[in-house]
Amino acid sequence: MRTVALLGFLLTSNVLFGQGSNYTDIFLLNPFAEELKKPNHFSDIEVEGSQYFDSTFVKGEIFVKETRYIVPMRYNAYLDILEAKSSEVILYINKNIVDSVSLNNSTYVFKKAGNEMRVFNVLDRSDKGIMLENNSISFDQGRFGVPHKDDIYPHYKTEKPVYYYYLNPGKMINLTSYNDLYNYFPDKKAAIKSFIRKEKLKKNKKNDLIKLFGFVTEL
Repeated sequence: MRTVALLGFLLTSNVLFGQGSNYTDIFLLNPFAEELKKPNHFSDIEVEGSQYFDSTFVKGEIFVKETRYIVPMRYNAYLDILEAKSSEVILYINKNIVDSVSLNNSTYVFKKAGNEMRVFNVLDRSDKGIMLENNSISFDQGRFGVPHKDDIYPHYKTEKPVYYYYLNPGKMINLTSYNDLYNYFPDKKAAIKSFIRKEKLKKNKKNDLIKLFGFVTEL
């Protein structure tokens, strides 16, 4: 595998975004409208919280086919995108081009959930598929001046993780409920239900879903 170190790489229109650049498809300069990056709130009111679980840029690895790129990165959980830093310019990892990213001892992949390409942390894998987790942060505009109710300042809030099984050949199973799983294995539904009852598994517990993943991928 070829390795390209981009630590401290310089952003210029000729280097990264010029015609014929090797990196043109990997990094996006501005994929979001300005209003998406700056939520609509009162400019004179401090917003509580952050778009990041950790805003520090850490050396990570981007994998595209047979090439590995090393670059400082962080995960923006509000925009659901991985960011890279070039000097003082923030770039965005192209979800449609990059195969995977290694960052902070986690592996991230990009899969379509519903109509959107999302960023997922890989929790477990087998030869039949992978278990995925999406962690997100949302923005609450807050409220002021509502009779008989306390004021709420604008703030970012952490949402509950959402879990999926991505089973070959490309089926995304949403684990918000077990219905998608039962529909995917109609002839194994009774066995899956029996295993869930026997092991007392909860669909909102990560370790329980990892155990269930191991079971269904052996069916």
